[in-house]
Amino acid sequence: MKKSFTVLGQKVKIKFHKRVLELNGSLVYGYYDLDLKEIHIGHHFTYQSFLETIVHELGHSLCQRSGLRQTSLTKDIEEMVVDNYSKLIFELFKPQLEKWFPEKDFLKLYPPQK
Repeated sequence: MKKSFTVLGQKVKIKFHKRVLELNGSLVYGYYDLDLKEIHIGHHFTYQSFLETIVHELGHSLCQRSGLRQTSLTKDIEEMVVDNYSKLIFELFKPQLEKWFPEKDFLKLYPPQK
């Protein structure tokens, strides 16, 4: 399973967690840590949502690296941009994502609940 990406020249690590994550008092599937340049991926129930979350959080890292976060971009607008970017990337590159993050590795990390 891929453990990092380079986003506009900056290495961004991916950390996988076996639990649902909490961010600012809310439960989340993942988040991008701006200071550490890390994507944190929490527990997922479906393989597709796992892949979508990775791409979504890469979008947040792109906003930071490209300078969009340094503008007057609001969090709501950033979410809208990242949501649409991630849907496009997921549609275009799903086969590549499945190679980088095989379903068998996902099932080892997040086994189905019985």
